[in-house]
Amino acid sequence: MRSSVFVALVSLSCTSAQTITVAAGRLTAIANGTDQVTITATTGSPDTVDFTTNGGVLSATQTKTADDGVATTKLSATTPGSVTVTATAGNASASTTVIFTDANAPHLRFRVSPANTVAQNLLRPVPEVVVEDASGIITSSSASVTVAITAGSCAAALDASSLMTVSAVMGVASFYGLKSSTVASGCTLTATSGSMPSAVSAAFNLQ
Repeated sequence: MRSSVFVALVSLSCTSAQTITVAAGRLTAIANGTDQVTITATTGSPDTVDFTTNGGVLSATQTKTADDGVATTKLSATTPGSVTVTATAGNASASTTVIFTDANAPHLRFRVSPANTVAQNLLRPVPEVVVEDASGIITSSSASVTVAITAGSCAAALDASSLMTVSAVMGVASFYGLKSSTVASGCTLTATSGSMPSAVSAAFNLQ
């Protein structure tokens, strides 16, 4: 009696679920065609990312990620309004929205950025944010301005005791009471005020 044995070879392919996140470097910008916002997509591994938008102009619509799975493009616009950018890699997609404001409307600018400062000490020189018109002239605004350490710029945050919101005086908001107890490098401050485009300071270290 003869028996036969059949061996079936099955090739199995296992793939992990694809994911993607996307973030804008700023949530507000000026609709003047030159104020660009960096859009960052993260896949976690090398991939090709397609960027699409419902308005404005992208500096790149398709780009390959670096080895760390990060791809970037820049968004600008000439028309005020909300612009949504969607990043897609494979079957995964994610979106972020940037609000572009009228180029003729007032905007914020850091006139003075803090220098390297010892942690737990007050930031010096005193950070100053000005409210400017479209021509770059400081206005007489008394707008309320809020500052915070820019998300993702470093591992620090301003201490809760810091006076993070002040009213501008003749268009100038001065922040005398800012400090952080955390040692970190490459920190920046972001200033916001209502619907005005946010402003970002020069980088500084907390030593």
